[in-house]
Amino acid sequence: MMAAHLEFPAIDANTVPFSNFFLEELARRRLGFRGLLLSDDLDMAAVAGRPLPEVMVAGLAAGLDLALWGRNLKPVADPLPVMAAFVKRLQNCALSESVIREKTGRIESLVEKLTRLARHQRDGKPVDG
Repeated sequence: MMAAHLEFPAIDANTVPFSNFFLEELARRRLGFRGLLLSDDLDMAAVAGRPLPEVMVAGLAAGLDLALWGRNLKPVADPLPVMAAFVKRLQNCALSESVIREKTGRIESLVEKLTRLARHQRDGKPVDG
């Protein structure tokens, strides 16, 4: 499920991709959603001016499993400083190892499903589950 950059200030001061209420309380607890929660493009006006590592970790801390970045993506000559900053912010945030494992598990589950789907389509077999 994609968390669009919608604002509902009467409910939460944060936009949806940065709202624990919308991601964890509403989607996961009340609606029982067990799939992957991903952001809309984090290079949009709603989050403009914030450093990528900060935005990514804020979304993950709120409940996202995957943060997308790319609408205005420009080639990065050396991505290592960006990744190092992301890892440093991630290490300093309140996400526990078990929460990170849950997020990773949902990503791995989707990859497995897509791989199975591609294999079935390639082999001309019907898709189950």
